[in-house]
Amino acid sequence: MLDLLFLGQTQSAILAYVLVFLALSTGIGRTLRLHSVAGAAFGFLVLSGSTALAMFALRKLALPIVSFAPLSAVAAALIVLVLRRVLPPGDRPITANCTLFWTIAAGLALVLWTLRVIQLDPSASLSSHHGWYPLYIQDSFKLGRFAEVADMAFGQGYLTSIFYNVDLMGVVALGEWLHSSGAWAAYSAASTLAAILSVVLVASALRHSRAALLTYAMLVLALLATDFLYRTTLARNWGDGLLFLGGAVMLFHMMRGRDLRSAALWTAAASLFLVFSRHYGAFYSGIILGLGFLAVWRLRGDRRLGPWIILGLLLVAFSTREIFCILSPPSPFYPGSRLLDTVPASALYLLVGSLNDLGLMLGEGLMPTVIGPRNLYLIAIIALLIHQRRRLARQPLRRLVYGAPFVLLLLPQLLQALIGYRSSLDYSKTTLIAIHVATFLPAFAVGRLLPDRALTRWPLWASGVGAVMVAALAAMPVLDHHSVPWRQGPAAMLGWAFQLYHDHNPDLNMAAQLRTELGPDFSRTITDRPILYVHYEPGLAIRHYVGGRFFCDLDFWSEPVQRHFAEAKSLQDLVARLNYPNIYLSFGPTFLYGRYFNNDWPRFAKEMAHLDGAAWIERTVRHNSGIFHITRPGAHSAGTPACPGAGL
Repeated sequence: MLDLLFLGQTQSAILAYVLVFLALSTGIGRTLRLHSVAGAAFGFLVLSGSTALAMFALRKLALPIVSFAPLSAVAAALIVLVLRRVLPPGDRPITANCTLFWTIAAGLALVLWTLRVIQLDPSASLSSHHGWYPLYIQDSFKLGRFAEVADMAFGQGYLTSIFYNVDLMGVVALGEWLHSSGAWAAYSAASTLAAILSVVLVASALRHSRAALLTYAMLVLALLATDFLYRTTLARNWGDGLLFLGGAVMLFHMMRGRDLRSAALWTAAASLFLVFSRHYGAFYSGIILGLGFLAVWRLRGDRRLGPWIILGLLLVAFSTREIFCILSPPSPFYPGSRLLDTVPASALYLLVGSLNDLGLMLGEGLMPTVIGPRNLYLIAIIALLIHQRRRLARQPLRRLVYGAPFVLLLLPQLLQALIGYRSSLDYSKTTLIAIHVATFLPAFAVGRLLPDRALTRWPLWASGVGAVMVAALAAMPVLDHHSVPWRQGPAAMLGWAFQLYHDHNPDLNMAAQLRTELGPDFSRTITDRPILYVHYEPGLAIRHYVGGRFFCDLDFWSEPVQRHFAEAKSLQDLVARLNYPNIYLSFGPTFLYGRYFNNDWPRFAKEMAHLDGAAWIERTVRHNSGIFHITRPGAHSAGTPACPGAGL
């Protein structure tokens, strides 16, 4: 089991990066006068932001990538220097229920580590970033500088819209700088550390109550077992780590209500780093800064503007790239205008989506049990408000503290109402800043409603047994459905889980199928030739497994390809104009991204679905729904052209 969890080659590389990033983050946090988990979590935000800023600067100035780590250190030092002058020392960490807290923290960390490490290999089947981040960073290091879109054959298009999404990319680059070919391990480590820190930090905010800690642990396990959004975000490396970690840090400081000014400033400071995850993070942060200042002014009469102005200037500095990109969009897909134009959402669609976000609906219907783990927080907070109505009437600060988490819930709904965009009915990534509210609020309410002395004699082993029982009950339907070898012991179950995810990695298995069928011809026909991607989730990660030059690949939905649409007489003619790249349809002959385009692409759809017998197709390799067409260059082909990244 130790080999599967920690000591395998990939597992140990990921663990090493987790420890390195944790050490750096803890050091930054201590410099900011924060302790324990709170210091590590805030330090990780600073580490991610400073590396992102260094990457922006080097990319804009086309400077050598060798200076990346020193420049990141300078950026981190400047951020820490400014924040130390603005922010008061952090509260002393709560020391109550020490043994129980660290037991729960270690248990939840192990659960998250296990759920993530069994998905060892990069895969774009869940998030295109699984392929994009490590491949972009690795090829940039080969290039000697951070690549621009002009350095890639992709060109502007739907695929390179994710080029402008940063999140953990700076930390990934730091991992590659520290150790060559470490980009994927660094990405997995950074995302895993963000998830663990966020879950443990929320538990830290509940240390005042044994009942709250136990309730929180049970809810985390229940949601990991039953809720798609929660499990996918925290346990399956979905991306947007700075959104959910930033939300957890804000939630932690919001609930430290003994000193309103300190809590408001630390919450606002944490919000600054949301912009590095998504451009709308700047919108969230601006509102949080405004609300924080108003709360301190109205409830404490404190009108000192200095710290708030400095934090506002930091937000502007962090958002500089986004401001320029919004004023002069570098891509038709940034900051989402093409998506808004081509896929407008109706008012009913947005309303149902909001009800899903708040846990009141599941898909297009009510929750099957009406009350479930996702909306238990509403029942809990109503019970708490009724129980403490007299105190709340007398204490405005208590009302503010109890209501503060709802700011995180309502900000995404405000954003959605303003811009009218939503990509999925069931969930929205804009809500990830509030993903921990569903577990925190019920636990917080239980901690206030149930006197801690009621559990004073509750033995620690009973807590562990209860957690195992809840986890087992929640997982039982899954175990039964997938015929898990649970009778053979933990090692067999873990091995089964590794194999399950290995077998469901489309890009990895397509690469293996290509190697098997092509044999000695693999390098000539696959590694050394460009790939034309029609899908990216899955799709992109195949280059990780087959080798070759990622920056030479092509995007079917990009300007360099689509400028040939009007003149191309057929799909063969189009592919010939592109010098016959291989074609990868990881979802089969469907055109998932076609809804964003109103050009000539539909006339190629029928031909794309029937390429097996085409004379210009040398071979077709299939794995599940994936189709990989190996093209046969025609007589008039100029051969594989030199791409912008050909010097790699």
